[in-house]
Amino acid sequence: MENILNNTLEFYCKSEIDDFVKSALFLTLNELVKVNGNNIELYYGKDNKSNIYLSLNICSKNEELIEVCGEGGLTTATMLVSVDKNKRYKFFSWKDKDFIEDVKWIIKQLTL
Repeated sequence: MENILNNTLEFYCKSEIDDFVKSALFLTLNELVKVNGNNIELYYGKDNKSNIYLSLNICSKNEELIEVCGEGGLTTATMLVSVDKNKRYKFFSWKDKDFIEDVKWIIKQLTL
């Protein structure tokens, strides 16, 4: 049963990433990143509580996180799956308001 659950979670997360990669928001970001010769790291993973997050980092050619002076790194994340103490799963979309605003902020920083 554990294997079926893991396969389902993996399928869901990959599906959310595929949907995000096809979005106009990601296409705009990807174009800016490539023009500047940088890379996007886009992945999902669990935190220490088994919640699963979609993470996005903008990295240099040397695979180092790009920092903005006084603002921190060009990075953001959003929860895709939460697991409560009773092992109940709740699914979320990448279309979270805060995540979208963070990606727009990253786009703005890349255009400055």
